[in-house]
Amino acid sequence: MRLTSSEYRRPLAKVEVSLAPLIDVMFLLLIFFMVATVFPENKGVAVRKPEMVTAGSIEGKTVTILVTKDGRYFMDGEETTLDAAARRVVAAKGITVVIESDRDARVESVTRALDAFKRAGAKSLAIAAKQAEDGEPAER
Repeated sequence: MRLTSSEYRRPLAKVEVSLAPLIDVMFLLLIFFMVATVFPENKGVAVRKPEMVTAGSIEGKTVTILVTKDGRYFMDGEETTLDAAARRVVAAKGITVVIESDRDARVESVTRALDAFKRAGAKSLAIAAKQAEDGEPAER
C-alpha cells in the first residue's frame, strides 16, 4: 500500500503528560516523611546533671551551654569557646542563658561560663539541674 502525500502531512496525535498524578504522589511522599521522621533531642554531648530538690523550669527564650566533665563547652551541639558563645548571646539580646554542666565538672569551668555570659549582657543566668525524685538529692 502506497501512502499519498496528504497522508504524509497529516498531523500525528498530540502526546500530553499530565502532571496531576505526579503532584499527588509527591504530596503523599511529603506527608509520609513528615509523619515518619523522628527528630532526636540529642544535644550531642552526654551530661549528667546534678539533682536538686527545688529545680524548676524557665519561661521565655533560652540558650543552653553544655559544660563537660573535662571543662569543654558546647553550644547547639558544637564545641565552642566561651568568647564565641558570649558573642552569640550579645547578638540575641534579652535571652536567658542556661548552664548545663556535668555533675563532675569543675566549679571553675562553670564559674568561668557564668562570668563570661554575665559580662556579655545575658538577661539572666540559670544552672540546669535534675529534679530529685523523693525530696532528697541522691548521694554519689
